[in-house]
Parts: sequence; C-alpha cells; structure tokens
Amino acid sequence: MIKKELLTQKNIFEKKELMNFKDYLGVVNQYIIDNFDKNTSSTIEAGENPPFSTKMLNHYNIFLFPNQHIHKLYMSVKEIIDNKNENKNRYYIRGWLNYYNRGQYLDWHQHWCIDRRSYHGFFCVDVENSYTCYRYKDGENVFVNCENGMLVLEKTYNNVHRTSEWFHETPRITVAFDIHPLDVVLSKQDQINYWNPI
Repeated sequence: MIKKELLTQKNIFEKKELMNFKDYLGVVNQYIIDNFDKNTSSTIEAGENPPFSTKMLNHYNIFLFPNQHIHKLYMSVKEIIDNKNENKNRYYIRGWLNYYNRGQYLDWHQHWCIDRRSYHGFFCVDVENSYTCYRYKDGENVFVNCENGMLVLEKTYNNVHRTSEWFHETPRITVAFDIHPLDVVLSKQDQINYWNPI
C-alpha cells in the first residue's frame, strides 16, 4: 500500500505470460490504428500528444476482447473489487489500451467521476523506468515507480495524475480502466454500450 486510497499488487502474471500479453496488445494497438477514424473526436484532456489508443478510449472496451490474458486481468481486478465492495454496489468496468511511443505521455488529468464508490486503475505490461504521479487536494504528490506486472488501483477522489514522458524506442504499454456503480454509468447515456459488469 502506497497511500490509503492507492493500492498496488504485483506478480499477477508470470514473465512468459506478460511477454505474450505484450505481443497481443501490439496486435490490439494495430487493430485500433487500422480500424478507428483518425478524425474521430476525442474528449481526452491529457496533453497534446496522448497515444491514439488512449484518445479512442470512449469507443471500445478492451475487456470485451476475447483473450486469455485480458480475462486473467479482468478476474484479478474483479477479485479485488469484490473484496472491497462492502456496500454490495453493482459495479461496471471499461478498459482501454495505453500504447505510448517515444516522446508520448499523459499530462495531468482526472477521471470523470469524483465519487468515493468509484475506482480507476492500470496494469503495467511494459513500463520499466517510468512513473505515474498522483497529486491530491492537499498538495501532496505520490509517485508510483511502475514495474512490469504491477496492478495499481485507486478510489477516484478529487485528485489528478499524470505519467512520465516515455524516452525509449520500444513502446510503453499499460491497460487502464474505470470502475463505477451502475447509477454512475447510466448517467453517461452516450457511453453505456462500452461497460460490462464486474
């Protein structure tokens, strides 16, 4: 535990599984590039040059892709949420791929529900020598030194976060997700097709 609202879990995947997952996400990234219109509007406010797969996050849910590694990640997140769901809320999840090339990063941003019943997280696939920084309302900055195979989960308090700029020739790869109660999902009528129960 890094902070009360910020949880990490390591070693969900074996090293070989993580390499296979990385290869699969390369295929997913290329699918998004080939099949999504570059002129599609994006509501992402996280800097001038976010990854294309991130800009398109409102148009797909990576947890609906049929793949054993996606399923394993989903089940790992579900187990954590089930253990934390004391009020028995009906939660829904939507995930997306962050596939950073050299020079890309996500600037300060927050996720659209500032609600103590909601969560945001990401899973590190290939991220070594990078970080994510969380800035809380009291001005405290919390740095998460990202490691391959690490899962990070936070309640969506009124905070912002950003990633470090990526300086390597090979891509930085994470799978990110939002988890909200059903009533919050239904308040976003234009996005309800992209959520599935967790």
